[in-house]
Amino acid sequence: MRRHRDIRAPLLGLLLTATLSTVPAQAATYSDVPADAWYMEAVSQASELGLMMGTSDLTFSPDLPLSRAMLATTLYRLAGSPTASGSLSFSDTEEESWYGDAVRWAAQYGYMEGYGDGRFAPDEPVTREQFVTVLWRYAGSPVGTGSLDFADGAAISGWAGAAVSWARGIGLVEGEPDGSFAPAGETTRAQAAAILTRYLDQLQTEEPEPSPPAEEPSAPETGAPEPSQEPEVPEAGETPETSAPPESETPAEPSPPESEPPETEAPEESGTETGGETSSIPLNQYDSELFTVVDGFLHYLGTPVSRVGVDVSSHQGEIDWQRVAGAGVEFAIIRVGYRGYTVGGINQDPYFHQNIQGALDAGLEVGVYFYSQAVTVEEAVEEAVQTLEWIQGYDVTYPVVFDWERVSGASSRTDSTTGETITACARAFCEIVEAAGYQPMVYGNTSNISEGDLDLAQLLDNPFWLAHYTPDWTPTDFPYHYHMWQYSSRGSVDGIEGRVDLDLCLTDW
Repeated sequence: MRRHRDIRAPLLGLLLTATLSTVPAQAATYSDVPADAWYMEAVSQASELGLMMGTSDLTFSPDLPLSRAMLATTLYRLAGSPTASGSLSFSDTEEESWYGDAVRWAAQYGYMEGYGDGRFAPDEPVTREQFVTVLWRYAGSPVGTGSLDFADGAAISGWAGAAVSWARGIGLVEGEPDGSFAPAGETTRAQAAAILTRYLDQLQTEEPEPSPPAEEPSAPETGAPEPSQEPEVPEAGETPETSAPPESETPAEPSPPESEPPETEAPEESGTETGGETSSIPLNQYDSELFTVVDGFLHYLGTPVSRVGVDVSSHQGEIDWQRVAGAGVEFAIIRVGYRGYTVGGINQDPYFHQNIQGALDAGLEVGVYFYSQAVTVEEAVEEAVQTLEWIQGYDVTYPVVFDWERVSGASSRTDSTTGETITACARAFCEIVEAAGYQPMVYGNTSNISEGDLDLAQLLDNPFWLAHYTPDWTPTDFPYHYHMWQYSSRGSVDGIEGRVDLDLCLTDW
């Protein structure tokens, strides 16, 4: 395993004010959760994901009222335990308490507020309408579609109406047997586990991101819904493309050349006007005649020797990595986390640990990518530091990738971010990653480049991962040099259910 220099301490001291951490998921069996209880599966899932822990090693206390501190901590874990700045300003909370970071984070982002007298009341039970309101804020305050025609609908507080409508509309809450909602009733830990897991299940069935132009791929991912504070966070690779050929129409495999192709004169570097300066960007010098399809994957017959890869996220669900390796895949780029595009919180991909360990156990080379929506260099640094925290202990031998894509719309905090800022964010992220001893890389598609979101002339110190989907996987006409190519978002690989992004690595790391 390669050793990487730990630079978290000085960076956190300069740029962040809280320790980055994540809660490991672990299964638990509780003596007070009967196998036939209506909430058994929800409690099991919440426990396995590390969202809700037992009140002891053997008990979950399903009927115990959920406290405000518990709620803040649960959402904090759901968000991946991100950094929160500032100090606790509540008179009844302590910096070093088990819920201190969570309360600071929840207050910073406006998910939970204190009382007018300066208290947070960490031990106070959370009512049903309070619970769904906090979760609604965490989800980005989406428009609700559910009816409030409960028997006691008139008792729902005005500030909670939109949240209850949203929660009912997507199936998070139902009425009591008598048709009431009981808005002021206490939320039990079992009920909280049930609502949270329904929320996660609902996200797993959504396709929330906006569709980019049909001719351009999105980021390296396949439309995975996010268990996050921002369910509409875009995920990469969902772009319609000219479909990868069906099995019966696999691109013909041209015969390899009988002898080495004659050397050709390298094209001149391109003088490109970027960022107000004329910079030389190396041109694409790959021989288009040497790309070929073998056993369902694209290969390059020239130098350097190419390698077959995939990039994955939670959208792929459970992956049988041994079968993936057996199918001929040599490397995997795994999503480590993402930042949402409305509130902007950092979240860990819920399948990250499972995917990276499974890929390593199957003998694959592994890299990671972070889906960024940074709007400042400071946010990009925060993303890099959190990424380094999450990958610590894993043998990451392929690049650590910065992936930023524009999300347009009224709800997008990144809609007006300039190309100058995006490029500066990419540079900052890569500098942090490189200083820690990893290989940084920048991901982008042809739109990112042509529309000015990424200035390659300012990123020449870092390898480039190109996303460009071409008809029948024909060689890309992208004019500049790339080190890795995501050539399809509709690949089929044994061991992965559904479609997956396919990648060709043209660099010996």
